[in-house]
Amino acid sequence: MALSCILDILNVNSGAVTAVATVILAIITGYYAYESYQIRVGSKKPFLSFQSSYSHSNPTESLYLCNFGPVARNLSIATTTTTNNKPSKIFLYSLGLGERIEILGDWRGIYNAKGKIDIKIKFHDVDMKQYSENIPLDFNLISSQGSIFVPVSPFSVDLMKISTDTGKINTNLQNINNTLKENKSKK
Repeated sequence: MALSCILDILNVNSGAVTAVATVILAIITGYYAYESYQIRVGSKKPFLSFQSSYSHSNPTESLYLCNFGPVARNLSIATTTTTNNKPSKIFLYSLGLGERIEILGDWRGIYNAKGKIDIKIKFHDVDMKQYSENIPLDFNLISSQGSIFVPVSPFSVDLMKISTDTGKINTNLQNINNTLKENKSKK
C-alpha cells in the first residue's frame, strides 16, 4: 500500500517531477559539454618538453626541445645560465609533432660548475593563442636521475618541485644504502 501512495503522489506532482529531472539532465549535459570543450582546447595546445640525458662518461652533452603535440608556432626561447648571465636567444617559426631541436650551449661546463639554467619560452598554438613559461633546470637533478623530462605546461613548476624532491629522496636512499654497505663490510 505504501508503494501505491508514493505512485499517487508522483502522479499528482508529475509536472514537478518532470521539471526536477529536466534540471538534473541539463546540469549533467552542461558538465559534459564543458569537459568536451576542455578536451578540444587541450588537443590544440602543443606539448613541449626539454629533454637531456646523463651518463658518467658523457654528462649532459645535449639539451633538446621536443614537441609531442600539435604544431607550435613562433617559438621564442631565451636561456640564461648561472655561469653566463647573458641570455642566449632562439626563434623558430614552427616545431611540428615529433620534431625536436638541440639547444646549443656549454652544458658540460655548466654541469661541472654545478650551474643552473633558466629558460623562458613563448609560443603560439594552432589558433595563435600565446603561452609563456619560465623553467628552471638543474643539472645536478639530471645527474641524480639519469635523465630529465620537463614539460612546458601550467604545472611545470609543480612538476619540477616533485621531480627535484624525488631526486633528493633517491640520493638520500643511495647514501643510506652506501652507509649500510660500509657498516656491513666493517663487521
